[in-house]
Amino acid sequence: LLGLAPFLGISLTPILVIKYFGLVLVLALSLSGVGIFIATRMRSQQGFQMVMQLLIFPLIFLSGVFFPVDNVSPWLQVIAKLNPLTYGVDAVRQVFLEGTIASVTTDIMTDTGLGVTVLGHRMGVLEDVFVIGVLGLSLLSAAVWSFSRQE
Repeated sequence: LLGLAPFLGISLTPILVIKYFGLVLVLALSLSGVGIFIATRMRSQQGFQMVMQLLIFPLIFLSGVFFPVDNVSPWLQVIAKLNPLTYGVDAVRQVFLEGTIASVTTDIMTDTGLGVTVLGHRMGVLEDVFVIGVLGLSLLSAAVWSFSRQE
């Protein structure tokens, strides 16, 4: 994203880069919990790789990278909004586009897919980071618990 930003008309500032790396760090720690939890339950490395590939693709497709999650059927919205990657994608999108959209109105946010709507409330960057952090903390806690239960 950082390499393509100047070509897409997004000016990179030190603040934007710091926000981006902070978001990526929180998201990476959050999703690491999933991998560690699954790894503690697997008997073979090959099985772990297969399960992770089967998990990663749906997470990516349901995260809102390719389409706004607020524009899909209600049952798919529920699944997408349980995905921590959805909030990470939304936060990164908001951080990168906040400088290019001078006056962000509800119509512009809806058209661009900015802000995931949860229970009628459009999420901001800090709320997205909070959700990622809570999900990450619970996933890492489950992973540590599972790891400590190994024989």
